[in-house]
Amino acid sequence: DLEVRPLYSESLVSYHRRLLMKALLRAISLGTYAPGSTARIYGSEESLLPECLCIIFRRAKDFGGGVFSLAATVMSDLIHKDPTYFSVLDAADLPCAFLDAIMGGVLCSAEAISCILQCLDALCLNNNGLQAVKDRNALRCFVKIFTSRIYLRALSGDTPGSLSTGLDEWMRHASSLRGSGMDMLIEILRTISKIGSGSESTLLSLESVTSPSPVPMETD
Repeated sequence: DLEVRPLYSESLVSYHRRLLMKALLRAISLGTYAPGSTARIYGSEESLLPECLCIIFRRAKDFGGGVFSLAATVMSDLIHKDPTYFSVLDAADLPCAFLDAIMGGVLCSAEAISCILQCLDALCLNNNGLQAVKDRNALRCFVKIFTSRIYLRALSGDTPGSLSTGLDEWMRHASSLRGSGMDMLIEILRTISKIGSGSESTLLSLESVTSPSPVPMETD
């Protein structure tokens, strides 16, 4: 009898394969903005690329923050270059897969965290994408990022500063999301205030009950 193998295995996302995937995703991203190029990918690739990106988003924990970030960059580059391409990506359920990934627990990776705003900005260029971001209240993913211990290492260096600048710019331009953005910032401030007032143990125990399983620190 033929051995039945699982659809995915550890070898699929080994270190060297992730390096290869990163190189390929970088090449696709650079090709998107190459002089004289178009964002459109014709033929069979038009369905294959969104499908591949969708797999990466849905299995983000397996592929790691570096691959996730580059896949997100490819998606946002395609939309920024040609906003009408959103319909192709939406048909492949790619925007939904990305929103599921960030709302289900962002990877503990500076790269994964830093790519969120540019992707939300790209999605909001389309009315359906904007509505999806509103319906999912996608900005709330930052509450856990800024108030949970597991993200401390990922928020080291320049990451907090770049996020702050990005949020400031994004809220200036995405006026329809300014209200939910302010709610998110106030919730972060309120949570940090409770931690500072000695309620940290209560918050941490509540977090362990209400939050999905912790995402390990990205090391690739």
